[in-house]
Amino acid sequence: MAWKRLLVPLDGSPNSEAALPYARALTSATGAALTLLLARPLPPARSRSEPETTAYLEGIAEPLRAAGLRVDTRTLEGEAATVILEMAARLDVAAVVMATHGRGGIARLVAGSVAGRVLRESLRPTLVIRPPVGKTVAALRRIIVPLDGSPVAEAALAPAMDLARAAQAAVTLLRVAPPGPAGQAAIDGAGVLLDVARIEEQHGRAAGLYLAEVRATLPADVRIEAMVLRGAPGAVLTEVLGGGGVDLAVMSTHGRGGLHRLVMGSVAEQVVRAGVPVLLVRAAPATDEPQITGRNVRS
Repeated sequence: MAWKRLLVPLDGSPNSEAALPYARALTSATGAALTLLLARPLPPARSRSEPETTAYLEGIAEPLRAAGLRVDTRTLEGEAATVILEMAARLDVAAVVMATHGRGGIARLVAGSVAGRVLRESLRPTLVIRPPVGKTVAALRRIIVPLDGSPVAEAALAPAMDLARAAQAAVTLLRVAPPGPAGQAAIDGAGVLLDVARIEEQHGRAAGLYLAEVRATLPADVRIEAMVLRGAPGAVLTEVLGGGGVDLAVMSTHGRGGLHRLVMGSVAEQVVRAGVPVLLVRAAPATDEPQITGRNVRS
C-alpha cells in the first residue's frame, strides 16, 4: 500500500479536529502528504464566507507545515459527503482520516450522517477516531489486527504491516476462540454427547496453529506476536484495548455493503467505543466463510 496522501475532512468543529493528531502521526511515519478539506454548503445553508474558511484551514495547516509536514488545503462547495468522496478519488488518497461525532460512535454514523455515507461508500481505507477533543499527540507503537480465520479479515494484514514497518511499531495478531462451559457436557442437534472441554481445547489449538501459519507469511522484519483468547470477540477486544498499550486497530470490511454490514452492533463499533482508533480496510468482494484450501486451519 502506497501512503502518498491522506485526506482529513474538517467541519470547523473541535470534534472533527480530533482526527488531526492521528493524521499527523500517520504522516510523520509514512511521509505522506496531508490534505485538509472543508466542504462549504451551498446557499442558503452556508454559514462561513470563503475567506473565513480559508483562514480556518490555514490556521490548522501552518503549525503542521512548521513541523516539516507537507500540507495543503482544499475548499469545495457542495454536499459534504459527496465532496469528501470525490476529493478522495480525485487525489487518489491512501486513506481518509476522520473523527466520529459524539457518543454514538460508528453505528450512529452509518445510520445516515455525512461520515456514515463516507464509511459506506468509500473504496479507500478510513481511519475512524472517537474524540475526546484536545489530544495533541498520537503515537503508533502497537497495532492490533483481530482475525477470525476468514480471507476478509486477513485483508487488514497488508496495510497493518506497511504501517508497522513505517512507524517501527509492534503488531499483535489476535484470534478469539469460542467460549464454552469448560468441563461440562452438551448434546448436539443429533443427540450426540459432546465433550465441551475437549472441543474448547481443540478450538484453542487450531486457533494457535492458524496464527502461526499467518505469521509465517508476514515480513520477518516486523515485530509480531500472536495471541489467542477465549470469549465473545467484542468483549474480549474491549478488555484487551481497555488495558492500554494499543494505539491502533486495523480491521477489514466486507466488499459489498461494507461498513453497514460490519459495523452495526459489531466488533468494530465496540473497538471505537473503547477509544482506540480503527483503520477500516475494504476487502475485495469475496466470501467471508472459512476456507479449506491453502491454510486449512480456520477454527
